[in-house]
Amino acid sequence: MKSDVGNRWLIVLGGVMINLMLGVTYTWSVFGSALQSDFGWIITEERLAFSIMLFMFAITMPIAGKIQDKKGPRLIALIGGALLGLGFIVSSFAVQSNTLMYVTYGVLAGAGVGFAYNAPIAVGGKWFPDKRGLVMGLMVFGFGFGSVLLAPVAQVLISGVPAQPTGLIQPLIVSLFNLPGMSSLADIGLQSTFMTLGILFLIVVCAGAMLLRNPPEGWTPEGWDPTKVNKAVTHAYRDFSISEILRMRQFWMLWIMFTFSASAGLMVIGFLKNFGSLSFETVHGFPAAAAGLEGALAVSVLAIFNGVGRVFSGWVSDRIGRTRTMFVLFALQAVLVSTFVYTTTLSAIMVYVVMALIGLCFGANFALFPSATADFFGTKNVGVNYGAVFTAYGVGGILGPMLSASLVPAAATVGDYAMPGLIIGVLVGIAAIMALFTKPPKP
Repeated sequence: MKSDVGNRWLIVLGGVMINLMLGVTYTWSVFGSALQSDFGWIITEERLAFSIMLFMFAITMPIAGKIQDKKGPRLIALIGGALLGLGFIVSSFAVQSNTLMYVTYGVLAGAGVGFAYNAPIAVGGKWFPDKRGLVMGLMVFGFGFGSVLLAPVAQVLISGVPAQPTGLIQPLIVSLFNLPGMSSLADIGLQSTFMTLGILFLIVVCAGAMLLRNPPEGWTPEGWDPTKVNKAVTHAYRDFSISEILRMRQFWMLWIMFTFSASAGLMVIGFLKNFGSLSFETVHGFPAAAAGLEGALAVSVLAIFNGVGRVFSGWVSDRIGRTRTMFVLFALQAVLVSTFVYTTTLSAIMVYVVMALIGLCFGANFALFPSATADFFGTKNVGVNYGAVFTAYGVGGILGPMLSASLVPAAATVGDYAMPGLIIGVLVGIAAIMALFTKPPKP
């Protein structure tokens, strides 16, 4: 079937809208800091809320995928938007109770992210077999870039307009809040911020959900012939079920590679602000205040390239293949993570260059692995199948940050970051080698 069924790029628009809101996942440090300063939480209490949220994100992906494969993407995206919005709204009443916050933010909002994140990925691969990598990258770009936008928005809502805006995006956000009628939203406090963002997420995610739908059975893009496509990009010879792929070595190779690569990016994200400030002050001679601003700018650079890497890697993988792209980027990431302690000492500008490249490699995971899942195992059950692959992200979120937390002391020097970087770099190097031997299932 090659009939015209409307503009399929509206599916991409819906996916971008949803993922921009889901980018709030990476902004927890803003909320956690306010819980500590304004409500007396200790760091372990507020970090546990974030850990529960990530755990729920990971474990609800396969559940959402199972429902999506049977009921379609719109339903689970609407459920995700409702859970995410409700989770933030009721979190405004939970700031005095860590147990309640674990339920509202951790369980409800975390499940909302898992449900809403699954929908665009699953449906995008079905509408764009001819541009699967690029489209996956475009939709998940929103998730990476959403944090760049939402973090300064949340900060201004909670604490007001900063006297010295930092980073690349914060000055633009401050200018927005200085417009007539917007200044009243600044400095509304943590509770009202939870409420305001919850309403925003509910509206935008559900609006994006209404643009999602599966193509008709047997539909293919006009003029696209799967027998004449780029031979570097494979297409599954049949659709595999979740029970089948769990017994296949290809699934476990993808899962291990995702775990190792995600652990590297999440490790650097976890300590980048402290490492960047320390590097600028002790190695490059910046005054303490200026070093702190430069460290914040390094975080913004990594976050932006995290988003760019999703689109770039998807576009490249449509031309040279998923596993070839994985090999190149994993090998680059292995070198970068193993040596960043030394390369960032060469000059101040190298801090930004290295973090930009690490962000690009980390972001690539979120375009390459859903595309490879659809390529290897088919699109019929891609929701639940990629949900199973995505559990690797949850494991990587424990492995990388916890390794650095256990090896880097509180009063760290720049050199203290070398050992966790080397260990994770070796693991990513193993992932690069595995990519050379990961081949799609054969008939």
